[in-house]
Formats: sequence, structure tokens, C-alpha cells
Amino acid sequence: MDKHLIVLDLDGTLLTSEKVISPYTKKQLQLAMAAGHEVMIATGRPFRASVLYYNELRLSTPIVNFNGAYVHHPLIPEWEVRHTPLPLEKVHNLLDIAELHGVKNIVAEVKDDVYIEQYDADLMPIFNFGEPHMVHGNIRDSLTTGATSLLLQANGSDVESLRQAVTSEHVDALYYHEWGPPFHILELVNKEVNKAYGIQPITEVYKIPQERVIAFGDESNDLEMIEYAGVGVAMGNAIDDLKNIANVVTDTNDEDGIGKFLKDYLQL
Repeated sequence: MDKHLIVLDLDGTLLTSEKVISPYTKKQLQLAMAAGHEVMIATGRPFRASVLYYNELRLSTPIVNFNGAYVHHPLIPEWEVRHTPLPLEKVHNLLDIAELHGVKNIVAEVKDDVYIEQYDADLMPIFNFGEPHMVHGNIRDSLTTGATSLLLQANGSDVESLRQAVTSEHVDALYYHEWGPPFHILELVNKEVNKAYGIQPITEVYKIPQERVIAFGDESNDLEMIEYAGVGVAMGNAIDDLKNIANVVTDTNDEDGIGKFLKDYLQL
């Protein structure tokens, strides 16, 4: 069988509700790699929060982080890094909007460095993951470069009005994704990026045509990737918008949806 590129979202897709890779799905991915197919991760997470799964699967491919804003090869330092941050001026404009809306907290990430305005014990387990270099305090003063990702935490359900304010003024400059409960967070990255943007140059490196890209996802930040892939697969637990554009809907992340699909499709 011709070589395929298998692209895996993490949360809600590769990972079960317990945030682990099931033994069955892991075995099918290993069989796929043994058969000559390439397997990679494309996630909204930073690298530091995805490297343990990269290592567990023993991958040797580039990785897409921050929904496409940061693409690099963990094993090949000379591989060309693709970093597409929000320009610093744009970050300052967004901070102005955040201040007008009285947001609860602001977090900026620059690759694996974290700048957080207010200490929050509930957020610390998320952003401390991987032991990043962390800076607390006023982001306008501490951040001196563009941000890979900017996160605005609204008070309660105010995330909708915050989203409207941000997107109405910067609709041509931002790509956004809303976190689910219990965190009312608007995550902003450069408008140029999404997971498909991150994957496309990797298909060229491996000389794998678009029709032989198999991508798995479950959420709104997977829409472009699922649409781009020759075989876009929505998990059984995916949002309806994703299922509606997917080529296939497989079982849920807790029912080995990835492993079952690959076993049948690739005849593993």
C-alpha cells in the first residue's frame, strides 16, 4: 500500500478521557509505522505538553503545535522551524481590548515560554506542564517579542462579548479557538495559521500527496485539517460541525476510534 501521512490531534482524539493513549490504538499506530506510513501530531498544545506522547509513540516526524503557529522537528535541530507569531504591536492592541473588557487573566506563550499576568492556582497545572520558563506580571512590560499564542480569560460567560469585540476589530488578523468549560478562554494566534497550514509543508517533505493524508480530530480547531486531508476522520465524540465535513466518522476517543479505523483502512 502507498505511504500515508497519519495526522493525530491529541485531546479528545488520540488521548482518552484519562489523557492516555490506549494500548490498542498505540499498537495499530506502531503497526502502521512498521508498514511504512508516517505518523505525526498536530495539536493546539505547546510542544512541552505534547512531547511525552511524541516520545511514547516513538515518532520521528515534525510536530505541529499551537494549532499551526509553531512547527518544528524535535529530532532534527537543523530542520527549518516554522514559527508564525502574533506581532508584538497586534498583541498590544489586543491587550487594550482585554483591559476594556476587564478580563480575568491574560497569558502569552512564546514557543515554550509562558508569560502570565495574574497567578491562578487553577491555571497553573496547565501552564506549568513541562516546567517552562515562566514570567509573572504585566505582560505589556515583560513581553518583548511577538506571541505564538495569546489567551484571554473572560469573567464567567463574558467570553462571547469578548470574542465579538476582538474579532470585529481584528477579523483579518486573528485565528481564534474557545476553550471549553470550566475555563472561559479565548485563544488567539496569527490569522495565517491553522493545522492544515502546519501540515501542508510536511506533506511536501515526505512527498505524500494530499489524498493520502489521513487526519483525525474532534473540535473546531480541527476543521481546516479535516477539510484539507484526503481522508478526514471525525471522532464519534466530535462536534457536529466537524462530523458534517468529515469523510468518515469513527468511534470515540474512549472506544479506540483511531485504532479501529486504521486497522481496517490500512489493512494492518
